[in-house]
Order: sequence, then structure tokens, then C-alpha cells
Amino acid sequence: MREHGLDLGQTDTYAAAVEDAKIPIIIWVVLSYIAALVMYISVDQPNWLMLMFFTGFIALHISLYWHAKTLLLKHAWFYFVIQGMIVYAASFLVFIGSPVVLIGLYPVLLGQCIGVLRNKSKTMVGLVAAAYLILTIIALLVTDWLDQLLLLIPIFLLMNVIVISYAHLFFRQVHARLRTQSFLNELEQTHRKVEELTLANERQRMARDLHDTLAQGLAGLIMQLEAADAHLERSNSIRAKQIIHTAMERARSTLADARLVIDELRLQAEVEQDFSSRVFSTAQKLVASKDIALHINTSVAVEPPAIIKEHCLFIISEAIMNAIKHAEASEIWLTLQQEKHGAVQLMIADNGQGFDTGRIGKLEGHYGIVGMTERARLIGGTINIESEPGKGTTVVVEIAANEDGAER
Repeated sequence: MREHGLDLGQTDTYAAAVEDAKIPIIIWVVLSYIAALVMYISVDQPNWLMLMFFTGFIALHISLYWHAKTLLLKHAWFYFVIQGMIVYAASFLVFIGSPVVLIGLYPVLLGQCIGVLRNKSKTMVGLVAAAYLILTIIALLVTDWLDQLLLLIPIFLLMNVIVISYAHLFFRQVHARLRTQSFLNELEQTHRKVEELTLANERQRMARDLHDTLAQGLAGLIMQLEAADAHLERSNSIRAKQIIHTAMERARSTLADARLVIDELRLQAEVEQDFSSRVFSTAQKLVASKDIALHINTSVAVEPPAIIKEHCLFIISEAIMNAIKHAEASEIWLTLQQEKHGAVQLMIADNGQGFDTGRIGKLEGHYGIVGMTERARLIGGTINIESEPGKGTTVVVEIAANEDGAER
């Protein structure tokens, strides 16, 4: 989109450059003004009226530089035409000082023109440069500098080359600075998005934890209570009492699971422990006050990513809880091996009652096995459950090396 003189896409670049260059340019103009004034007063009998007009033109020239940011955005061509004519007119007011005015002020205007219009039209820059050169030659001829023309024109051209080179480098630096600022802004936006995604993933994880504990536990309780109600309607109070007793046990188990989830959330907010210590403390907490022998063997060469540790701890908790609640195990073995190249192998075995693995996901109270399988998948691992009635259960989780644990 364009607005009169400039592409709006270039506005930030030219505005920053004009603001940065405003003070140095005005200082240069003032120095050129003083030099021309000194030459004029030292050689000719000063015409104070001419000097007043000359000072007025230079003041107008500086004023336009001061407001260049606004003028260039709305009327770029008009700005360079007016500035060029002001310099041209001012050179006639101090005949002997005209070379200083022309050679000092036109190259600066041309440098500004290159910075503002170079991406829009190189032809326009060429036309401005040609116009300023022609006006300089005419002004030098009119102000009686014909005999020095062959010397002054090369000086004029040399000044233009110097100023153009400086302007090119200056605007490149400004552009690079703005790009860096843009990248920093994009990085900040990306960081905010990552934080939002992290919060979303945390909500999903908490939802899975609640589903694996409260939702499934309460669903089972409702089914048992409905069954008890049906037996009471048939006056089968003995069976109803048995079902209510089972429901109470399930309620206690669900409460224990919920507390475990809360403990895990609190643990994440505490000072981070090493993986082996967290595995040990999690397992010990589950078998505390229970007559169960727990054997733990851990070997962690390199700390795995946090998400892998989180899911592994849940799988350990779920497997041990199943061994306690359902298998009625008296002995549990926990082995964790984590190699230098990153591969993780986790095994939880018990000497409990065991079960038919073909009924996974169908047995009441075994919903957690489905959750363990899902968590293993989320960290790029596989889970294998071996069990037979009367022969205990073994859960083996293997996570390949170089997995980042991201959900896929």
C-alpha cells in the first residue's frame, strides 16, 4: 500500500533513519552556513539585506529537515524539489560563498534521497541527482565561478560519492537494526505461544490424571451403587450390603489415587530431584504401612527430559497400585535402566495373583493399564504386560534413544 510519497512497508525504516540522522544533518548545514558566511564577509562588502535573506533561506532549509519525517511520508517528491530550490536560491545570495552552499548542501540532500527512494525507484533517484548537478553548474556559472568550474565540479562529485557511500552504509545499518528488533518481537511472540501451548499441554495432562483417577473411580462407584439399589428393591439386602462394602473399598482406593495425583503435582512445584531419587520416593510412598517387600534397582546415566520422567513416574505408580489393590502382591521388584545414549527401560514385577492380559481394558478396576499404555506412547515408548493367573505380573516399558518426549 502506498501513501502519496512512500510505501507504508518502508515507513519504519525511513522514519527511524531520518530521526537518527536529523541532528547530524542540521549540524552540517549550520557549519556550511557559517563557512559560506565567513567567505562572503571576508571577500565582499557585506550586503546585510542579502545576509538576512540568506539566513532566512537556511533557517527554512533546516526547518524542513526537522519535519522531514512527516513531509517525506506524505510528499517525498515535493520535499526534494523544495529543498533543492532553497539551496539553489541561497547560493545566489552569497556569490563568493556559493560553492560552499552548493557542494555542502546538495550531497546531503542526495544522500537522504537515496535512503528514502532507493527501494521505490532508482530512476527517481537518478533524476534527483541529475537535477541537483545541473542546478549546481548553473549556479556556479551565474555566480562568476566559470574559471574554477573544472575544479569545483570534481569536488562536487567527490562529495556526492562520499555522502552516497555513507548514506548507503547508514541506511543498511538502520535496516539491520530494525530487522533485529523485528526478530526480537517475533521471538517474544513465539515465546508467548510456547507458554500458551505448555499451559494447554499441562491442562491435558491434568485431565488425563483426573480421568485415570476420579472419573473412572467415580464411574465404577456409580455402577456399584446402582447395582446395590437394584438388590435393595428386590429385598436382597445381603448382596446389597456386599456391594456397598465393595463400593466403600473402591471409594477409599479412588481417594488414594486422587491424593497420589495431587502429590505428583506438588512434587513438580518443589525443587527438582534427580530421577533415581524421585523413583525411590514415589515407590516407597505407595508401599508405606503395607506388608510388602519392595526391591528397587536404578541406574540412570543421564537425566532424561522432564516429560519422560513425569510419565515414567505415573506408570510406576499405576503398576505398583495395581499390584497392591488387585494382585494382592507381597513382593514387588522395580528396575530402571537409563543408558548414556538416552534409551530407558523400566520394569515393574510382582508375585501377585496375575490376570488374563486378553481382558485388558475390560476388567473393572484395570482402567489404569490403558492410561499406562497411552503415556508410554506419548513419550515414544512401548509397553509390554506379561501376566497369567496365579503367576504375577511384569510390566516392561522401553523408550528408544533420542526421543524428546513430545506428543505425536
